[in-house]
Amino acid sequence: GVGRILAYLVELDKALFDFINATLHSPSLFWIFEFITNLGDLIIVGILFYLFILLRRVKISSPKGLWWVMAMMLVAVSIAEGIVLLGKVVIHRPPPVSLVRKPLPEISIPFARYAFPSGHTARVFAAATVLWRKFPCWKIWLVVFALLVGFSRVYIGAHYPADVVAGAILGGLVSAALLRYEDKLGEMLSKLGGRSIQDH
Repeated sequence: GVGRILAYLVELDKALFDFINATLHSPSLFWIFEFITNLGDLIIVGILFYLFILLRRVKISSPKGLWWVMAMMLVAVSIAEGIVLLGKVVIHRPPPVSLVRKPLPEISIPFARYAFPSGHTARVFAAATVLWRKFPCWKIWLVVFALLVGFSRVYIGAHYPADVVAGAILGGLVSAALLRYEDKLGEMLSKLGGRSIQDH
């Protein structure tokens, strides 16, 4: 029945975690993926900072200018993070620390109390989805980077694969939904504010 299927999926999740975290483990790769895991959030902040600098130096006249892209990114990441926090509180799935078979003295990242879904993955996929829709030429690089961040969360032992998959789907769906209704959102903000923030 359903219970047996769920039990199988949980065991498969644990087996995949063990393969990625233990079988593929090496100290050198660990440092690389630890760097990537931290870079995920730094990249989001960096892109926002970069867009802000551009806005200070370039007059934006496009109805979907950089201010709007930055706003969409912030909203998407914020909504995704809110849903992640709610999911963690409701589901209460602990991180797979107990399954880490090999000692990892090089680890320096404190794990969250609950792991499902992955917040890092949700944030990076939410940001990447907005950016690749706005800047299609970045699509391949954004997808590769987002996937690397997700993989890094399993590699360093912070999440099960299912946590990462859920985070990726969540972040992507939040941004896709937001982008689907961005015109209506812009019209609503225009009416509320007297003029559209998209034109700034």
